[in-house]
Parts: sequence; structure tokens; C-alpha cells
Amino acid sequence: MVAPESRSALTGDRFYARAFGVGLVLVLGVLVYRILSPLFSALVWSALIALLAYPLHVRFTALLRGRENLSASLLTLATVVILLGPVAALGAAFVVELAEIAPVIEDFAREQAPDIEGGVLQPALERIQQLIGVSPAELRQWAGESAKASLEALAGLGGKIFVGAFGTALGFTVAIFALFFLLRDGQAILDAVQGLIPLPDASKTHLNKHLRDAVHALVFGIGLTAVIQGVMLGAAFAVLGLPAPVVFGAVGILVALLPVVGTPLLWGPAAIVLAVQGRWGSAIALLAWGVLVSTVDNFLRPFLVSGRAPIGTLTVFLGVIGGAAAFGMVGLLLGPLILALCLALIRFALEHK
Repeated sequence: MVAPESRSALTGDRFYARAFGVGLVLVLGVLVYRILSPLFSALVWSALIALLAYPLHVRFTALLRGRENLSASLLTLATVVILLGPVAALGAAFVVELAEIAPVIEDFAREQAPDIEGGVLQPALERIQQLIGVSPAELRQWAGESAKASLEALAGLGGKIFVGAFGTALGFTVAIFALFFLLRDGQAILDAVQGLIPLPDASKTHLNKHLRDAVHALVFGIGLTAVIQGVMLGAAFAVLGLPAPVVFGAVGILVALLPVVGTPLLWGPAAIVLAVQGRWGSAIALLAWGVLVSTVDNFLRPFLVSGRAPIGTLTVFLGVIGGAAAFGMVGLLLGPLILALCLALIRFALEHK
């Protein structure tokens, strides 16, 4: 029989051992966070690409008779080629077309100024001058400068997302380096994580399916649809002779992520500009094409999701806005992904009550 004094000593030793363990984990957690937080965006991008490319890695590994290193190396090299080419071309297009936007806006304001000052807006302009002492010429100058600054900011935002998606050159290098190991050791990492989940194997498999379906619905049902809508919008700008089709096509991909409003934020004002210029045929064509672009997701998304659990409009909207505010550019995808995974976990919990 253990004496009370010995039992008390054992309890105290166990308490101090656990306290030391908890403290050590907290300290190491803070240090790991400090180390990895500057690389957060790069690691998230590499994880998303690895998730999409992993099925190809499995097939390549089988074709290469189990040589996982070679398969991961080939896919990583292909990713570098696929990313660097379009990103470099897009960056050059942003630089060139951004320089073209400002003169077009200024010319448009100058050409339309006489019609505006002498038209139906003249009483309103005179009233504004009486109230705040700003002449129509000053108001026109302010409006032109504001439009120019807004478009520059809009194009700059697109450039930061598409050209600087991985941050610096160091961030890109880290993303590619991490991608190789995530592809090569992805299954081992997944097995280790699943080993920590206190569920039966069948439940773990079911949970894994829920999470995979959520990621598939987000990437293909929303992300790919947004890319298609942006490309369609940029093509319309190019055909109709509107300025900066690449810039506004790229920005169209971003706004297409926003439910309800989406691409009308771009093609609506553009149609108005064409109408004011007297190009009614082009304005009507852009309006009709814009409606098609805005509704194409209703046809594409069910096909791309292909029976998996869809992601609701509210989830996407809150995820895009909140994710961008919390994580920056990478949050545009990470925000909806986190919310989608949370909903998948809730559905899984309800099915296994």
C-alpha cells in the first residue's frame, strides 16, 4: 500500500510534468508561429496547389513505377512553368494597359464635358456651385482625377493579387519548395493527421470525403467558374475596343467571386460609357453578353460540382469579404475554404449523432 506522503509526491510530480509539457508546447507553438507567419501566404498557395495536383502525382507515381521523388519533381517543375509564364505576361499587360487607362478616361471626360455642362445636369451643377462654391470645371476635373485614381487602384489591386500572389521572390521559392514535399509526402502527412483524430477508421474515411467534397466544390464550382467569367468579360472588352481588356478581365475574376453583385460591377459602367459615346450597338451587345456572363455560373457550377455538396451564396460572400480582411489576398480563397470546411464538419457531426 502506497503511503499518503508518497501518493502526494507522485501527484505533485505528475502535475509539474504536465505543467511543464503544456508550457513547452505553448512556447514552441509561439516560436513556430513567429517562424512561419511571414510565409503564411506562400504555404497556403502551395497547399492548395498540392491538393489539386495530388491526384496527378498518384497517377504519375504509378506510371513511373513508384518513383515518388521523380513524380513530385516533374509536377513541381510543371507548376513553375505554368505559373511563371502567365504571371510574367499578366504583369507586363498590367504595366502597359494601366498606362493606357488614364488617357482614355481623361479624353472621355474632355469629350463629354460640353454635353454635360449644357445638358440636363446644368441646373444641378449650378446648385452645387451655389452650395459649396465649386464650379462645373472644377467638379469635372475632380471627377476625372477621382476616376483615374480609382481605376489605377483597381488595376493595382488586380496586379497585387495575380502578379504578387506569392509575395516576394522568396515567397515564390518557399511555395515551390514546399509544394515538392507536400506532393511527395502528402499521404504520410494525411495519415499522421488522421491518426490524431479520435474516431473509428470508417468515420475518418467519411470525414475525409466530406472535406474533399467541400474543397472540390469551392475550387471547381466557384474558383474555376470565376476564371471563366473573367475571361469572357476580358474578351468582350477586347472585341468592343474598350481599354485594358486584360486588366479588367483579371479584375473580373476577382469580382466574380462576389455573389449577386459580381461582374455587373464592371460591365454595367462599361455599357453606360459606350451608350454615352453613342455606340448603342456595342452597349446593347455588352449588356447582353454581361447578362450571359453573370448567369453562366448557374449552368457551370452544378456541372463542375457534379453531385457534391454545394457551397451557399452567403458562405462565399462572407468568406471572400472576411477572408480578404483577415488574411489579405490569399484570404479570397482561404476565407470561403475555411467556412466550407466548418460546414462540412457540422454536416459530418449531424450525420454521426
